[in-house]
Amino acid sequence: MTGRTLAQMRTADLQRIHIARKQLAMSEDTYRSLLREISKGRTDSSADLTHIERAALLRHMERCGFKARKPKQARRAPAKPDLPIGDDRDQVKMIRGLWIELHEFGAVRDSSELAMCAYVKRITRKDHPKFLDIDQASDIIEQLKKWRDRVRTAPFRAMLPNVNPKTSARTIYAIVRRELKLNILDCDVAQWQHAQTLFKDVVAQAANTGGQDG
Repeated sequence: MTGRTLAQMRTADLQRIHIARKQLAMSEDTYRSLLREISKGRTDSSADLTHIERAALLRHMERCGFKARKPKQARRAPAKPDLPIGDDRDQVKMIRGLWIELHEFGAVRDSSELAMCAYVKRITRKDHPKFLDIDQASDIIEQLKKWRDRVRTAPFRAMLPNVNPKTSARTIYAIVRRELKLNILDCDVAQWQHAQTLFKDVVAQAANTGGQDG
């Protein structure tokens, strides 16, 4: 079975979205509105959707009656050589999803399968996550989750005055969730960026209040 690279998967997703739109006979306004809803107002173009947003859009279209067909293989090779993606077990899919998420949030420069495998090999000496046993894969998942948590909470940590460097990412997350009623560990990039603006205002107001009390 021939695998697909990330670039080919993106192309296949966009082809399926185009087919689904035609199959469901979506009007231009309905389609653009759906794209804005899926992306939390960030875009009305499917080409600008993230990996996670494309998957959410296709699931929605399937619930609306779209009958998915097996996508055609992309004819063009990706710009950079990459490794094929096969039908992997859930742990491997989770590792890949976390890697792509880290890329979308700016922590990983290269989202390719090759880069992900290089990261896994540095830690486990295994060439691909599919060669990991359950415990090894669980360890990689936990490391990626902790990395993700640090990345997502770092801007908010920097805004807090006199915060202990040893304060955990989960504690920072809890503070932000209490103030903003938003889960910054489970939101898209646009929401995360907007939350930083809101939290900056919260911190500034708290500082002003403290100064007046003093």
